[in-house]
Amino acid sequence: MIDIRPARTSDLSAFLEAAWDDVEQEHFGYRPDWAPVSLAFDAWVNDRRVGALLGEIITGVATVRQLVVSPAWRSTVGIGRALLETFENAAWDQGCHKVTLRTYADSRAEAFYRRRGYVPEARLRQDLGGIDWVILSKWPLSTP
Repeated sequence: MIDIRPARTSDLSAFLEAAWDDVEQEHFGYRPDWAPVSLAFDAWVNDRRVGALLGEIITGVATVRQLVVSPAWRSTVGIGRALLETFENAAWDQGCHKVTLRTYADSRAEAFYRRRGYVPEARLRQDLGGIDWVILSKWPLSTP
């Protein structure tokens, strides 16, 4: 008989660590480091913060978690572009093989990323907040 019980995440750490060893050895041939490395950048104009990007790197994949530009500065002097390029360059410099992100489907944000070489990998229908999202990715120098 199988007995399923509620558990605390902290109680599962040792079990999960050991259980994943064989799976990761089979798929990767080594034990990847899954610890995220945070990256954060902000943009300033006249001593005023006008944009920010938060992201992370996990096992060679850099993920943009948040990219925001103050409304008055959107589509003006390239703040979003500069933040994104800075993040991408940091990712490539750290040996990442891919930059990825999630954004609203069919939005100005999606168009912004596509103009910068991002391509769709998945569309998430009726996802967070009940709306469609898209996962976009970019590879260094060329797409796979």
